[in-house]
Amino acid sequence: DDGRGINAVQGSYTWDDDDGVISVHIPIGLVSKEEVDVKITPTWIKAGLKNKPPIIVGKLFQGIEAEDSIWQIERATKTLTIHLEKGASVPWPLLIVGPAAAPVNAMDAQSFFFLGEAFEQGRGNALPADGAQALIHYVKSAEMKFMPALMHLARAYTPESAPAAFLNPGQGGVSYGTSLSAIERNANTAKHYYTIAAEADGAEAQAALAWGLLHPAMLAGTWEADVTVASEWAQKSSMQGCTEGSYVLGLCYERDAATAKMAVASFTLAGNSHAAALHSLAWHQLRGTGGMEKDRRKANILFQRANQLDARMATPTDAELNLALRDSGARLLGIPLDLLVVAVGGVAVLGAILYLRSKAKS
Repeated sequence: DDGRGINAVQGSYTWDDDDGVISVHIPIGLVSKEEVDVKITPTWIKAGLKNKPPIIVGKLFQGIEAEDSIWQIERATKTLTIHLEKGASVPWPLLIVGPAAAPVNAMDAQSFFFLGEAFEQGRGNALPADGAQALIHYVKSAEMKFMPALMHLARAYTPESAPAAFLNPGQGGVSYGTSLSAIERNANTAKHYYTIAAEADGAEAQAALAWGLLHPAMLAGTWEADVTVASEWAQKSSMQGCTEGSYVLGLCYERDAATAKMAVASFTLAGNSHAAALHSLAWHQLRGTGGMEKDRRKANILFQRANQLDARMATPTDAELNLALRDSGARLLGIPLDLLVVAVGGVAVLGAILYLRSKAKS
């Protein structure tokens, strides 16, 4: 952002189909018409800011009446709006279907992603589902560092045994169509895409990468654990306001009793709507660690709040709480009790952990 609201993130357009007119909306900031570069032809369009990569460029789904099409800058919304007059009044399942013709010979990252999504899910007879084509277009979009494509591929390659948070799309993500379900999952390929996304300042990717480096076994992969690097990624994610990043940062701090207060601060920063963070805070409240007052009643309130937000965050029974208090601070297999219980998106496994711990002592 250069101070005028100009969107520096590649890929930000939306479009709608209103009978005979296709409207494309591009958040572009407070700019003058002299700074805008728009090219409309009967078969392809290109639009963005001069001397910058186009925000949208590619071949249109069908031919249009280029001479009757117009564009304007909506100053109230800081948006460049392009109205394309259709050549035929039929619904468009897609806006961009391929690269623009010569001499442009280009297609933008977001359009590659949208086309991959269309191939993955199918668009009826106009575009049958095709997993191979979906993957090709997602990879092309990811090569241009389009964040949704990077995250979609990272999750698609993540082993199915991983916690649900790694497999489910985040806000604004797309769900997996059956055409992509046959992809050969590979934890190291997933790490590749998470890393690229994290290096491109994707807060959600930074949090996921931190979690995978903290406990790679949770991903059923061959990543090497690296708490130091995990903490660095979690810190970057948290600083961007990502609640998941704050939560994972708390897990990093929680591994050392000397940084328990920092763990509590990070869990608190994750907010009252993060079930796993509340669950972790409840354990600290119960045991009086990390600078929290030892208060079983307040701990129960936190446990119940976490369970209300996510039923998988089970509220421990009195017997389990008593055992946990007697065994305060103990670890099983090198992983803290509460960390295993609240593994991101995972099912609470407190009963199994307590059982295994009791067997290990006997």
